[in-house]
Amino acid sequence: MSVTYGLEDRSHANCAAQQQMAGAGLAWMLAVWLVVPLTLRLSILASRAVFTQQVSTSELLIWIVLGGVQDLFVAFEAVLVMVLLGKAYHRAPRAVTVSACALFFLFQAYVLFDHLLYRAIHIRMDISYFSFFTEADSFLDSAIDTGLWHFLAGLVAIALISGCLYRSFRRRLPQMRLTMPAALAMTLAAVVAIGSMIWLPADTTYCLNNTVLDAQYAVVKELVCPTNQPEVDKATLASVQQLVPFSQAELFEYTDPEYPLLKDTTGFTGEKQWEIPIAPGERPHVVFLFMESWGAADIGVLGSRHGASPQFDRLSQRGMLFTNFYACGVQTARAAIASLYGIPPRFTKRAVQAQVPDLPLIGIPDLFKRQGYRTAYFHNGSLAYQNMGLFYRNHGYDQVWDRRQLLKRFPKLSSTSWGLDDEYLMPWVAQWIDRQNRAGTPTFTTMLTVTHHHPWGSPEGYKPPKFNVPDPVYKRYLESFHYADHCLGMFVDELRKRGLDKKTVLFVMADTPNPMGQHYNNYMLVHHCFEENVHIPLLILAPGRLDRGVVIDEVASQVDLLPTVMDMFAMTGLNHAVGTSLVRKVPDRIAYFSNPFIHGYLGLRHNSYKFVYTVDMRSSSLFDLSTDPMERHNLAHQHPELTAQYRRQVLALSQLMDGLYNEKRLAPPR
Repeated sequence: MSVTYGLEDRSHANCAAQQQMAGAGLAWMLAVWLVVPLTLRLSILASRAVFTQQVSTSELLIWIVLGGVQDLFVAFEAVLVMVLLGKAYHRAPRAVTVSACALFFLFQAYVLFDHLLYRAIHIRMDISYFSFFTEADSFLDSAIDTGLWHFLAGLVAIALISGCLYRSFRRRLPQMRLTMPAALAMTLAAVVAIGSMIWLPADTTYCLNNTVLDAQYAVVKELVCPTNQPEVDKATLASVQQLVPFSQAELFEYTDPEYPLLKDTTGFTGEKQWEIPIAPGERPHVVFLFMESWGAADIGVLGSRHGASPQFDRLSQRGMLFTNFYACGVQTARAAIASLYGIPPRFTKRAVQAQVPDLPLIGIPDLFKRQGYRTAYFHNGSLAYQNMGLFYRNHGYDQVWDRRQLLKRFPKLSSTSWGLDDEYLMPWVAQWIDRQNRAGTPTFTTMLTVTHHHPWGSPEGYKPPKFNVPDPVYKRYLESFHYADHCLGMFVDELRKRGLDKKTVLFVMADTPNPMGQHYNNYMLVHHCFEENVHIPLLILAPGRLDRGVVIDEVASQVDLLPTVMDMFAMTGLNHAVGTSLVRKVPDRIAYFSNPFIHGYLGLRHNSYKFVYTVDMRSSSLFDLSTDPMERHNLAHQHPELTAQYRRQVLALSQLMDGLYNEKRLAPPR
């Protein structure tokens, strides 16, 4: 009897010892997985560098606790995966240990990258951003400027830690057990972690969430509750046409209900507010010059006092200057869709060019090809970025050239990771137009510069004026801006020297602007939709056709360029532009713009009012730019009816365009 009791006692003791060992091993493993995320979280929250509003100490402590619970739950998940690996492949302990170390390295590297990205530019890591890694060479200079070496040093440290953990993992993994207390703790952590993601405000969770858990949540949410793609029916189209009265001053007929925006334009009507004389049968060269990251705020004739744009200011004295012109999106690819094809960009984080480079569209290059023009796209950067080269070859351009062709001609040109200096692009394009002109071939040429791109470097040897601004980033930005402006003057001079200036109509504009700390100390274009995110210059030059400068203060945007070109050159035919001709007086013209990043923003400019709807937060902002040009005072609560009307308009247009993009119902296949 006593022997039996002794055996039972020893059995219970062994079991208790094993549970204690398993519990200790689990606690050690969780601590290993938590040390990096918690350290990074404490550093980023304690610095308060990522907050755009005042945060009290109590709020900060709550965020640290809730964020720590999210980190704990993800650590539980990682340890559970390691336990399951050990059980499934117990006969291959070395392979399990190597897999565990690799999992640890990848997890910690992902968290570190998110941390540094957030500290540097206030952007959280997103699954969709993995697509940019194939284009990492373009980002090299920007990455170095924002702390690439910190990330590389962190990777080395994490790799060393992973190697040091190999022996410990190999010894402890066979002992790992998922105990009942651990299962209960994991369940509780899951409830708190996921609950905080669901119930806290979007701006809070954007700062708070564990990036690995955030990615899991997004995937599971899409699987369980897939995003319903809007369907485009007659009711939707009628609603949008009522709320968004596009195509004013245009004579047209819709041609196919399968493609609701497709129309046959037969002409334009209404009072002209300006005119560039083009004789019947005359076919001047046409150039669309996109100046990289040129904001209206830094143009002298648009109000800047820094003197960064002397060439643009000089040229505007004999051109058509638009003072309230807007970009429709916050990336070059989105500017191209709006400017060249007359439609708002898609409200997704991946641009159309990157995902659907063969999407059927009708654009300005197609219209000029119908007139016998030769079309070409020139860029001194890489058009492999976001599939833009493939896209343009599929959409109306006879020739598509980027820095590779330029390097073949001039192999020792100075450059950045984004591309070659602008001064080499200008004579290259002028020479090409000259050759076509000598052959009697009219041209439509699209140019995109690149030097004035983050990190705002100027070529060695260029001497810009001294800008008296305290912000070193803004100072560097203005120096780069001045260089790009110098190259604009160089291009116009090249055309004049070759006798092409009076044979050319030149549209000078930006793809997008770039903030310089005007709101919330923000320097990133993908944050918000303030004026510094969307307000850009537009100047039309036609020497010999315009004898004096004309200033147009009416609101306009990039989608208005296609109907404007059709009106100027008396073009007719199929198109799907939603804008209006800037040649005509159009009352209450509206400029629409969007930013799908961070919290998602949809906005418009109507007369003096600027409206922005923040999608994730379901909040509205309304500013009267005539009295509040710096957008400091939100009037949404003072004008509820107008705010509701504008919200319906931006949501209706976004729904329509998302449906047409997803269903490929913008134009018939080529």
